[in-house]
Amino acid sequence: MRIICIGDSLTEGYVTKDTKRYYPYSTTLKSMLGDCVTIKNVGLSGRTSHQILEHLKTIDISKYDIAIILSGTNDLLNKSHQMILTKIKAIHRYCFHQGIGFIYALSIPQIYDTRLMRERKRLKLNQELYTWCNSQPFVEYIPFGERFLYSPDSKLWAHNGYHMSIKGYKEMARFILSYI
Repeated sequence: MRIICIGDSLTEGYVTKDTKRYYPYSTTLKSMLGDCVTIKNVGLSGRTSHQILEHLKTIDISKYDIAIILSGTNDLLNKSHQMILTKIKAIHRYCFHQGIGFIYALSIPQIYDTRLMRERKRLKLNQELYTWCNSQPFVEYIPFGERFLYSPDSKLWAHNGYHMSIKGYKEMARFILSYI
């Protein structure tokens, strides 16, 4: 089995400048699945869904069987939930056109943010992503955003409230594995 992990800093595994900078969930996922699985991580910190799609077009993803996609977090600041969903769907379509047979779509997690409007947008986006995924063959929605809610007291989150801690990325991998 060959898996490609696609997304932004939450896929790349960014922690914070005060710790080991990167610890992607794909590292733990690989150790849990063993040597019979190839996993490639193409997460890009700070990138929007459009930028993620454009980057995918520069690499060969045709050799992968499964994609795990988490995109849209960086779009929340200035894009509508409809525009974000359109871009996420475009990433999915591109993966299928390149020969990927199955996609796991992770919902966007709650991040520390004092702007209520962004949280409403995130919730609406996840709801619409869930509905869309359920209407698509070979796509499964993983409720990552519903499971990993930000709390300043949680050991799963880095102190910045936007990224997971190393422990958080390990838990993220375990959660994803429960769906694969």
